[in-house]
Order: sequence, then structure tokens, then C-alpha cells
Amino acid sequence: SKGSLDEAVRWFSKGLWLVESKNVKDAPSDLHSILHSNRAFAYIKLKKWVEAEDDCSKALGVNPKNTKATYRRAMARYELGKFEGAKQDVEQVLKDLPDPSSNKEATELKEKIAKELEKQAPKPVANGAASGFKRMQIVEADDDESDEAPDAKSPPAKAASPAKASAPAP
Repeated sequence: SKGSLDEAVRWFSKGLWLVESKNVKDAPSDLHSILHSNRAFAYIKLKKWVEAEDDCSKALGVNPKNTKATYRRAMARYELGKFEGAKQDVEQVLKDLPDPSSNKEATELKEKIAKELEKQAPKPVANGAASGFKRMQIVEADDDESDEAPDAKSPPAKAASPAKASAPAP
């Protein structure tokens, strides 16, 4: 079966080449879009998600109303982990269909995408702190306005003068 899918990709590619090279006169833009969409379907069957997404985007560039290309791109984006883009595509498919409830596959894909997006959503931490951070409380020791750390036991050290610092030790 993989051989026949590879063969299908070759035939769709030849058809696209003919249309894009203008060797075929008067080819409708719908045909151009359908060739990209169908090659994308073969790529999906071969699990070549990047190629499938690319072909679907090209199909939609030629004909933005190609619902199959939109759905196939949603599938490819889901498999690539591009859940936001997949969600937008599948929502567009459901919006464009006359009876969205009749397209069980698109509804199921939307649910799968929603589950993945839910997994990725940051979960609130019980104490309200973001993960990796600890809550600290800063306590002022006195009302003194100096920026020095309070240390009542030892007086502040005096800086050595430059002449003393360079003098050799006795």
C-alpha cells in the first residue's frame, strides 16, 4: 500500500507541474487546489506531516474555500504539535459545513486538539507562586533609611588606603 501512495504522490506532483508550468492551458484554479489537497492526503497517509501541511497551505492559497484542504491541514498540524493552528483550521471547517454535526471526524479532531491544549495550559500552583520560584518575605530590621545591611555586632570595616594596600607585609 505504501508503494501505491508513493505512486499517487508522483502523479499528483506531475499534475501540479503541468498546471504550474502552464503546459496545460485553461486549467481551473479549483483543479490546482484539489491537486495540492489530494497530494496532501497521500502525504498524511504516509505520515509526512510537514509536506501535508505545506500542500494544504498551497491549496488554500489558490482556493481559500477548500474545506478538505483546511481539514487535512488541521490533521497535519495536530500531528506536528501545532495545536493552535490546528484548532483554528478545524473550527473553520465546522463553521463552513452546512451541518457540522454530520462531520464526526472534524468534531473528534477538535476534541483531541482541545485535550492537547488543556495539557499545555499552565496549571496554577496552590500557593500562587510560579513554578521554580519561592515566596520570600522581606523584613526590615529598623527604620533607618540607610541601604546597608543591619549588623549590630560589628562596626563597618574601613577601607584601606591605596598606599597601605600596596605596601609589602612585615
